[in-house]
Amino acid sequence: MSTGSQSTVDTTATDVTRLQWMNDEQLGYLGQRHLDSVAGIIDVTTGQVRELFSTETAYGRVGSIPTARSPRTAA
Repeated sequence: MSTGSQSTVDTTATDVTRLQWMNDEQLGYLGQRHLDSVAGIIDVTTGQVRELFSTETAYGRVGSIPTARSPRTAA
């Protein structure tokens, strides 16, 4: 069920470039902070952000990346 609400979370200055639903309560994210690649998980129920890693090695797209449909819109 969609509420239409919005909120801002602190990703410690990470420019988030990709989001993907992990389950009904978590969004995974990828992005850049300065020249570092960053990945983490946001708990949408609490707003808690957990950074999984930050590395100087850049991530990039090679081939296609599988994506999941939002559990909120799944039939």
